[in-house]
Amino acid sequence: MRKTILTSLIVLMFATPCLAQDKEPIKGIEGTVWHFRPSCMGPCPGSLLGFYDGHVYYYNARVSDCFHPYIPDTGTYIDLPGIGLFWYNDYCLQGTLLPVCQWRVGMLFPLIGKGIHSCIVLPCFLSDKELRLIPDKSLPEDFCPTGVWYIFPNWSHQGRSLMGVSLYGISTTFQDNPPVEITFDPPAGLTISNIDVISNTELAFDLEIAVDAPVGYRNVIVTYDDGNMIAEKEDGFMLK
Repeated sequence: MRKTILTSLIVLMFATPCLAQDKEPIKGIEGTVWHFRPSCMGPCPGSLLGFYDGHVYYYNARVSDCFHPYIPDTGTYIDLPGIGLFWYNDYCLQGTLLPVCQWRVGMLFPLIGKGIHSCIVLPCFLSDKELRLIPDKSLPEDFCPTGVWYIFPNWSHQGRSLMGVSLYGISTTFQDNPPVEITFDPPAGLTISNIDVISNTELAFDLEIAVDAPVGYRNVIVTYDDGNMIAEKEDGFMLK
């Protein structure tokens, strides 16, 4: 009897502070941030996902040096009471000979702080990773500052012609605030043409590299809104 009473008191002692908290329960994934459990399957272990205003925000230290860890990607989510469904297109393996595109899909249960995340890679394999809700972490106050995330491909050789180079911005408004201009620093030996504004955060262009272009790293600079706004990535492109 004494053991039963003691056990009841201990349970009550730990339960009381939780009951006393006046926090509103999480009803959906809007404004929440989740963490991937690291896995040997897939190229992007230990990543973060954020959900805000209909967009999926993604961060992984292996593909971004952004200080604030949220980068919008091509994706969306459905936020329902007690459950969230999401999908987005991710380009983790930049710098490879062929672009490796990944469609990522998942299901989240914010009331218990867990979820499932699947990664479909071309050519195909599937890996599952558990996601856990990060307490007291929310968007949008941790958005990345405006800049260039990366370009693909991000390296080449002298004398090459690259068609349809992709450039991805962070918190940019390329489409809403034209015109858009792309430059390299130093610019010697590189000629940019056929700039195509695909969205506020994505551009495509052709790049002609002279046979005598100096090798080494180049800064990537995008100016838009009549030159009033600048997005930049230091050492964003390398000529080998």
